[in-house]
Amino acid sequence: MPPVLHRARRPRSPGTRYEELLRARVLAPLGMDESGIQPSTEREARLAPGYWPNDPEPRARPRWRFGEVCGFGGMFSSTRDMARYASALLAASDAGPFTAVTRAVLFTPEADIGPGQRKAMGWFVSRTADGGELVGHGGEVDSYSSALALDRAHRLGLVVLANRGADSAERVSRAILALDLAQRLAAPAK
Repeated sequence: MPPVLHRARRPRSPGTRYEELLRARVLAPLGMDESGIQPSTEREARLAPGYWPNDPEPRARPRWRFGEVCGFGGMFSSTRDMARYASALLAASDAGPFTAVTRAVLFTPEADIGPGQRKAMGWFVSRTADGGELVGHGGEVDSYSSALALDRAHRLGLVVLANRGADSAERVSRAILALDLAQRLAAPAK
């Protein structure tokens, strides 16, 4: 979400905290009331325990607390809120902070980073076997991981939130996307 804040036309008021800015410009307009930087005590109690992937036996780990140190990591969200975020990114019209211009800035590749993969403003853009384009980003903070993938041509989004660190959510996301693509390729043409 931070690229939306960086490209926003309104200047940041001196003394405005990052979470306040995030809430005012992104979360509230999209109705994302289960997301933020610092969860309330009630929301903290509802978070799933996190697990480190390299533990020999699963053992719940304490959650890292970043506060407002940076735009990466430390955010919490729900699948419902992330579905709202994905829907706004895929919308055909303006949705919250996302306009056609904003989407063009966010999703236009700026650099080639590997075979079939390019980097846009905070997003990885790759080609699929059927010639389509997949936009995505994943991450991991200690014992939690996430992945968001967008098939803009078909207006499909995939959100995976996992309470296991490393690339757990990315692996699940790739497996689901591979299965979806295989089914689409095998389907008779309309």
